[in-house]
Formats: sequence, C-alpha cells, structure tokens
Amino acid sequence: MPTPSELDGTDSCSATPEPEPELESYHPFPPPSRLSSPEVAAMLRSLGFGYRADFIQKTAKMLGEAYCAARPLEGKEAPERWLQTLRDMSTTDARQELLKLMGVGRKVADCVLLMSLDKVGHRWVLPSFLSF
Repeated sequence: MPTPSELDGTDSCSATPEPEPELESYHPFPPPSRLSSPEVAAMLRSLGFGYRADFIQKTAKMLGEAYCAARPLEGKEAPERWLQTLRDMSTTDARQELLKLMGVGRKVADCVLLMSLDKVGHRWVLPSFLSF
C-alpha cells in the first residue's frame, strides 16, 4: 500500500509541515462587581460598546446593590448566582426578570433566553432580518 507522501509526490522527510492555525483566546465575562464602577462605562465605550456601555455598567451596579448582602459562593458572586436561577424558571418568568434590567427589551431578553439560558423549548419568532 502506498504511503501518503508517495500518493501526493512529496518526500515526507523534507516536506514543510503546515502551520497550525492560531487559536483564539477566550476570556471569562467579568463579574458584576468589576463592571459596576462608573469608570467602566467609558472603558467599554472605548472598546466599541457604544450606548450599551452605560446599560452594562448600570445593570451591573443594580444587580450588585440588590444582592450585595450575599457572599460569594463556589467562586460566583450573588448576582451571578441569581442569573443562573433564571435557567430553572419558565421561559415567561425568566423573560419578565430579564425585562427588569436596564436596557433589556424583548429582543435582547429573548436572545439571552435562547443563547445563554438554554431556553430552546419555546417557539421563537425569528426577526425578519434573519434569513435561513
């Protein structure tokens, strides 16, 4: 049986290996306590978040104030644990909780439900700008 180098006409000893593709770096999303200080909005704006920067900072501050009495548990802050509880709620109840957050409307809430909270059992109305 011929070897791969015999099939493609290359000498396996002298062939230059193909470079490995660059791996993307992934970073964890910062906890609410790191996003709640006022200077964060300016930094997020400089990173291209635009008008969303204020929503992110103010929502993180709101969550921190609402759950500040609870201590971190298993490496997660209380607001992060609260967000995780949305997975156990019905889709309707989880949506109502998300709609209470600053800057979150129906579209954003539904995207979070579908893409972050594993709410895939619901019938989703796809926006007209999506084409499949």
